[in-house]
Amino acid sequence: MVPRIALTLLLTVPLAAEPGVTLLLDSRSPGQAKLSAQAGQLLQRLRAANQLGEVELSINTADWANPSTASRWQRDFDLTGKELPALAVVRRQGNKITLDNLLRRYNSPAQAVEGAFRCLQLQSPNLIKETRLRTGLSLTSEPTGAKVLVDGAEAGTTPCQLDLKPGRHHWEVVQENYQSYQRDSTLQLGQFVSQRAELLPLLAYLRIESSGAPFDFSLDNSPPAPAPALLDVKAGAHHYRAWAPGHYAAEGEVTVPPEQLTSMQITLVPIRLRVALGDFQADGYTGYNTRTSGSGRNYQSWEEPYQVILDANPIKDKLRGALVQYDLIDNEADCVISLHIQADKEHIQGVATLSDGKGQVRETVNSTRDMPFLSFDEQGSAQKRALEVTDDLLAKILPLLTRFQPRADKAPADRPAQVKVLTTPPPQ
Repeated sequence: MVPRIALTLLLTVPLAAEPGVTLLLDSRSPGQAKLSAQAGQLLQRLRAANQLGEVELSINTADWANPSTASRWQRDFDLTGKELPALAVVRRQGNKITLDNLLRRYNSPAQAVEGAFRCLQLQSPNLIKETRLRTGLSLTSEPTGAKVLVDGAEAGTTPCQLDLKPGRHHWEVVQENYQSYQRDSTLQLGQFVSQRAELLPLLAYLRIESSGAPFDFSLDNSPPAPAPALLDVKAGAHHYRAWAPGHYAAEGEVTVPPEQLTSMQITLVPIRLRVALGDFQADGYTGYNTRTSGSGRNYQSWEEPYQVILDANPIKDKLRGALVQYDLIDNEADCVISLHIQADKEHIQGVATLSDGKGQVRETVNSTRDMPFLSFDEQGSAQKRALEVTDDLLAKILPLLTRFQPRADKAPADRPAQVKVLTTPPPQ
């Protein structure tokens, strides 16, 4: 019996195998013809999954179920009882791998084909990576990361490979602010369908308005366009930027709901010099009054100290009031003004320094005033003179501020651009 079967196998092998997929079937038994045809289809699918395009596989329905053959398979290929009588590798000739099987021992052609590839994997582990007939979908999408629903149940996110049961399936790829992609697929055992879903964005409308100076506008780094403007955009989040000469640029994120009209009203902030008040010091002085008591030999005289204190708050308020046309900030300033006022009983002196944003002193101004003697209100006199010295310093400081160049890259935190967003139904 063995020689006759071997001859049959030889007759089924073509003399010159063409490259690519070649499947040889020898179904001598009429009852096995249908099973052999099914096994052949499944074999092709496993073959494609393993990328065996250049390898010829022959499937044969000859009965080699005798004990000696089974014993040799166990000995040569270290097979278990569960894998016998699987399709097994019995010879290898060049690039041809002949698989002889006992298909009739199985109720399922799928079990026979999977058994064949398990056996082949034992002999050639580097050749066979997949021994199981997988049925399912391989899905990718643009944009990636979309949610996948199969038969109404969430199954993963793209890209993904989904194992499914054979049969008809309804699947859907959904992404926020995009039209859903829906298909029906009828899958046969061992069939793995690859599909790429090109998701179309949902449309929305964005209207740009200016409540102040006209400006140019860019959405997602697009070429600039003058405002006002009405744009058809993709629904979702967008990055915007608005700018105009002599104003700080405004930029940020705006979310545009699908099939809605989103109106943005932007008011840009004019560029002004950013001024910070740096070191501030207002020092009073210690005065002395001569006191006497007694008479004759008991006569005594001594000096009694008293304090004249300068109140810094009115001086700071005067500074801030004079600098109201500038942006007063605490850090990242274009100009820093430091002030030191020192008083004594005879005069009051003030020194102001102007530094740039890097801390380099650019200008220094001085002012001195005599202190009038007012015995009834020396404290008030000193405070008045300190404010007069402050006025003198401001008269010299303000013209010097024009020498400092304001930066236009960032608006001060306390004066951001005004952006109002309103969403309404689109016009009909």
